[in-house]
Amino acid sequence: MKKRNTTSKTKDKPVTKKPGKKRPADKKTITKKRGKVLVVEDNSQWSNRLKAALEENGFYVIIKKTRAEALETLGKENFHFATVDLQLDESTLDDKKFEGWDVMKKVFDVGADRLMPILVLTGFPGDEENDNRVKALREYKATFFMEKSKFDQEKFINTVIKAVESRSLRFKDDHTA
Repeated sequence: MKKRNTTSKTKDKPVTKKPGKKRPADKKTITKKRGKVLVVEDNSQWSNRLKAALEENGFYVIIKKTRAEALETLGKENFHFATVDLQLDESTLDDKKFEGWDVMKKVFDVGADRLMPILVLTGFPGDEENDNRVKALREYKATFFMEKSKFDQEKFINTVIKAVESRSLRFKDDHTA
């Protein structure tokens, strides 16, 4: 039987351990609760991937697949971090009309950008004429930008952990310990 690597969590980043003794079935790993993350992503493979990685590292995750769902949720709840895809409707092919811009505008309009860092994770970084990275960071006050084609899960998790810990915010029912 082949042994798999297991992942344990530290304060700053996930660490991979070599296979070793198995823990007794009655003992559970206790992960520090790190906060609440909003994932705005229409692709279920990506949203499930992000959710699994975040939950493994102690985050409570809420996924919204559409602009309308995300806007409604942002009007009702506070989050420690958000990751937003720009294109939330596959029929929208014009970078300027991507639904993710509206989600980030809502965050900016309600002043939550001071409290909640935003990471844009998109398959559409733009081109020389329409650079979505610059637009997201300058105009919409996103804190981070990642391309899906260059996605690095460890970098993603470390970015979220550091951003949330640097804010040290507490909300009612925020899922932190």
